Amino acid sequence: MMFLRILFLNICILSVLLGCQMKITNREELYKYMQDKKHGVSDSREIKGAKVSISYVPTVMMGNKADSAAARKLLYFKLTYQINDRDMLSAIDPSSYSVLVSRLSFKLGDYISVRFNGKQEEIADFQFSPTYGMTNRTEVIFAIDREKLNAERVFTIHVQDIGIGLPDYDFAFEQQALDRLDELSAGLDKLD
Repeated sequence: MMFLRILFLNICILSVLLGCQMKITNREELYKYMQDKKHGVSDSREIKGAKVSISYVPTVMMGNKADSAAARKLLYFKLTYQINDRDMLSAIDPSSYSVLVSRLSFKLGDYISVRFNGKQEEIADFQFSPTYGMTNRTEVIFAIDREKLNAERVFTIHVQDIGIGLPDYDFAFEQQALDRLDELSAGLDKLD
């Protein structure tokens, strides 16, 4: 009888410990969580020193936009390009610079799509802000319409080469991993 009580008590304690979910409490924890590939909110591909990365941007990081109903209808992602750990635009041949800036600024929707359940959809929107070599990466924020995913559990972001000689890449994401990050970071005040 005593053995069963101890076993029951241990099971209860273990259940409580496993049931407690981690909460992200500050910006540092949020970035650390996002960069850990095992959480399923970021991924990257690298070939010959050229690196392409995509990471989910949780709602809390969208600042005031997270308050609007329209913003909550979108999933935001950050697309990052680096060449030899440098800003892509600073590392390319200068004759290609204006073409790539034009593609990143105005035509990125032609190079990124979302695939799920046998369908291919365009991205909802994107924004490129050049940093003129002030960072070690070229970044673009793009958005996917949540409603178009129709509660798909898994979707793939397809990235075509924008003109720097890279292969096309597919980045798979699970909706559950993105939702988990939003839940874990929901208690944070808007990040400054």
